[in-house]
Amino acid sequence: MQALSLEQLERERDAFDAAALAAPDIDGFCSSTDWIVPLQTTWGDGFELELRRGDTGYVAFARYDSDTHSIWMGCDVMWGFACPLVGPDPRALVEEFGAWCRTDPTWQAMLISGVKRPSLLYTYLVAQLAPHFTVRGGPSVRRWLASLDGGLDGYLGRRSPKTRENLRRAQRRVAEEAITFERFDDDVDRSMRRMIAIEKQSWKGSIDSGLVSPDMREFYRRIGIRMSGRGDLRGLFAQQDGCDIGYIFGGVRAGAYRGFQFSFDERFEFASLGNVLQIEQIARLADEGVTSYDLGMDMGYKRRWADAPFDTTTLAIVRSHGTSHGTTSPVTFA
Repeated sequence: MQALSLEQLERERDAFDAAALAAPDIDGFCSSTDWIVPLQTTWGDGFELELRRGDTGYVAFARYDSDTHSIWMGCDVMWGFACPLVGPDPRALVEEFGAWCRTDPTWQAMLISGVKRPSLLYTYLVAQLAPHFTVRGGPSVRRWLASLDGGLDGYLGRRSPKTRENLRRAQRRVAEEAITFERFDDDVDRSMRRMIAIEKQSWKGSIDSGLVSPDMREFYRRIGIRMSGRGDLRGLFAQQDGCDIGYIFGGVRAGAYRGFQFSFDERFEFASLGNVLQIEQIARLADEGVTSYDLGMDMGYKRRWADAPFDTTTLAIVRSHGTSHGTTSPVTFA
């Protein structure tokens, strides 16, 4: 597999992203350059990128070197959503990757995150690597997905009667308060300033969370710039009397919406403004033909908005000292 620099990866980003989005049983968006490059450039101090292009796909790791070991992990060192192996044919990609692992002496351990279990990718990784290295199964990471099949009516039809009634009541309150909604424009920095001002008036502002955090703000700014350049950014501002009081934003790739952040001025909690922002965004996404909504990491409130979980795990691969052979059966650790 041929080594790539970050600059070369950026030049090949369309091919890399196509491989990520075509790969079955992984989080295609969070394995794409739109996620891993902003994440690595924001939180990647202390890590070196290990990027490879093969005949069957790409490999993208973040390498951490200690005095005695070189540990390679998926480029999403924050949440573990990204899978470092991307390609449309899991079997062919894993065969190529496994052969490379056996001949490359520079790594001592790998954490292959973002692998759905059970899946062909998981099965092939274990079959290829367990005869030669110690393989361990790791903890799961959950996100929640909602189907937008059938448009807004279809989506609402899959919610409970209580949820539908609560949403109607919230929409009436928002209308009574003369709250309106405005789409984001293409000026990401201006939109970020508006979102940060809203965030400071939310519960997140009181604990320096969300976009109030400089690193998180820079991470989403970099994502926003990448996606807005292709017209893939989606966002709304809620306004009252011309003043911003809430926002929601995310991005669309391959017919799927990935939510990033949303927030609102805590003075409008009585109106359930967060819920109305969500359903307003869903309605607009459904109108443009988006078919799914990835709500991101597991949080309790997301379950009532979602239709199914998406769980991935991490495989730990360790090169045994003094031999190229390890444990032949994976075990789960917490």
